[in-house]
This record gives sequence, C-alpha cells and structure tokens, in this order.
Amino acid sequence: MRNGTALLIVVLLAACAPEHAEPQATDPASGDFIGVAYYDRNNDGVADFELHLRGCDDCDWALVDKDFNGRYEMHARWGFSLIRKSVDIPVPLAVELRTGQSPPYGWMD
Repeated sequence: MRNGTALLIVVLLAACAPEHAEPQATDPASGDFIGVAYYDRNNDGVADFELHLRGCDDCDWALVDKDFNGRYEMHARWGFSLIRKSVDIPVPLAVELRTGQSPPYGWMD
C-alpha cells in the first residue's frame, strides 16, 4: 500500500510539471530551431514575443505583447492560414531572452 501511494504521488507531481520547460534544440535535418524562444524586441529586459516552433506543418504559434506593457495581447497560429485571437496573459519574467526582432513572418500588423 505504501509503494502504491508513493507511486501515485510521483505521478501526480510529474503531471504538474511546468509546461514551458521545453528543450531548446535544433532540428538535425534542417538546422532550424525547435522549442520556445523569448524575444525582447524593445530592449527593456522583459519578454514581449514568445515563439513556439515544433518543426511540423501547422504547429508553430506565438504570443505577442503588442504594446510592451508586460502582458500578451495576441495569440497567433500559422500554417495554411493565419489565426489570430485576443488573449490577456502575463509575460514570463525568469526566461532567457533573445534581443532584437523575432524571425520575420509578416503577420505582426
């Protein structure tokens, strides 16, 4: 009984692990980035663009802080078509930032 309870606790804790702790690697075939990248486009030390690349068609998406106020206002998913929707999510604070503009996708208008 004790082993079953301990196993249940381990499984529950593993299920609660943070989703954003994804590996940041490159695709060996193409050399492209796969994972999550956080960009600081206005050099204020806070993430304002969160890019999720999965390496498959219709899997890539991003969160965008359009007015640099510390909250994401737009969720964008692209593939065959671009789907934009409004969100209100705080930007993460303890992440590794890439400075400068995110990769060009032509949909930031």
